[in-house]
Amino acid sequence: MQTKEFKIRLPEDLKAWLENRSIRNFRSMNKELVALLSAIRDGEENGANFEKLANPSGISGDTPLFPT
Repeated sequence: MQTKEFKIRLPEDLKAWLENRSIRNFRSMNKELVALLSAIRDGEENGANFEKLANPSGISGDTPLFPT
């Protein structure tokens, strides 16, 4: 799998939560974030209940935001 560097800004409390979660799961913060995002993506694809949390707008993930 190819990776691409991506800088992100997080509120301090969310960063602390992610750091604690990554420690509990024996992962780097990067790997923990990838695991969380992958779970959300998989949940969207499989119709799991992640949709309400990950997509409050209700717009499908494959809907182009800026149609050409």
